[in-house]
Amino acid sequence: MRLLLNNKDERFYYPHTSIQTFHPASYSQETLFTNYVVFIKQLKDHILMEKQDPLMQLLSDEFEAIKDKKYAPAMVKDWAMKAILDMNISLNALRGFKADSLDTMTEYIMYKVETIEHLEKVMKTIFNQFIEQVKELDVTQKNEDIVKVQKYVQTHLDKKLSLTAAAEHLHLNASYFSRMFKQETGEGFIEYVTRLKMEKALELVDHTTKSTEEIAYALGFETKSYFLKLFKKHHGFSPKDYRYREEARL
Repeated sequence: MRLLLNNKDERFYYPHTSIQTFHPASYSQETLFTNYVVFIKQLKDHILMEKQDPLMQLLSDEFEAIKDKKYAPAMVKDWAMKAILDMNISLNALRGFKADSLDTMTEYIMYKVETIEHLEKVMKTIFNQFIEQVKELDVTQKNEDIVKVQKYVQTHLDKKLSLTAAAEHLHLNASYFSRMFKQETGEGFIEYVTRLKMEKALELVDHTTKSTEEIAYALGFETKSYFLKLFKKHHGFSPKDYRYREEARL
């Protein structure tokens, strides 16, 4: 019993309140981040479309897979905290969105969560709060069209997004929509789309093995050269340079 109390990692996969005999744990050597980008996109789509049940089911399925593989507890916690912080950053692109006490929640996961059951419960609570905040935006925003088009952009980053297409999505005149978006957000619509695409591009460079050309096409760009030009302008380096620097750090 004393060994279990002194070895938190050993207790991570034990059912809550269960009595166990101490056995040194062995964990999967695989990385938990292989399908991270796909997982985050699925989470975000469910949140933006306010689909609470599919969101909770997705989290349940992911945690079942983690239990089956038995990843190292530190890696699982890193994955959970990264998912929460990345989702918060992504949702902050919605006008008026503001998450509560994320620093406190991630600190809580790091130091207070001791079992995977507890971690799953905490993550579901946080992501449920995300979806409730998105629902609240629909009610509280003075200009619902802005939130509507921002959701549209976030769920269609793999497409070529034009100002005309966005205006048509809202059944508005393109010139009127352009002025309204700039006035309400302080950012031009094309600037907004480009910023989100470049943030997504960096995520794909960081978490996938896709080539620059594959990433460009995955984000709706027709040419690799134009994508590279925007990427360098936004981040100050090329995808290749970024990967080289990250590999050099390891």
